[in-house]
Amino acid sequence: MTTSEKMELKAYKLLAQLRYDMLSRIQNEARNKVEYRKDKPEESQQLLEYIANPAKWDHCGLLRKEDKKLLEILEFLLDDNAAEIRPYGEWKPMER
Repeated sequence: MTTSEKMELKAYKLLAQLRYDMLSRIQNEARNKVEYRKDKPEESQQLLEYIANPAKWDHCGLLRKEDKKLLEILEFLLDDNAAEIRPYGEWKPMER
């Protein structure tokens, strides 16, 4: 295995770990909202909006800013078709 292949493997492992940590946090938060906050559906709605909005991931504890930046860089490095780093931007809910 070449050095380049080893580096790519490490990048995939790091990317997978970051995504796993975030997904575990989302699952735990959702489980707690369903189990203990059945009387407050607005909290579940707020959690969904946090999950959908990368700008709030740090604020709600889903992912630190440093890890979010690392995700952006790793995805750029591992995507052969990427021309530039695509930052996770802010999402705005649709008007009803």
